Amino acid sequence: MVAGAEQLLTYPQLGVSLEEFAPRDVRRVIVDDYELRYEVTEKLIYILRLWYAREDR
Repeated sequence: MVAGAEQLLTYPQLGVSLEEFAPRDVRRVIVDDYELRYEVTEKLIYILRLWYAREDR
């Protein structure tokens, strides 16, 4: 989980852009069984939300 989130430091555009938050650059990425939402700014990456996304099928 931590390693996946750390990839954002190198590749901040890795996640899928969430257009409903425009003009903010809010993105979503799946890391293991978790969905991570984050915002990319000029100098920082803010983790906005993290939740368990696995479903039993």
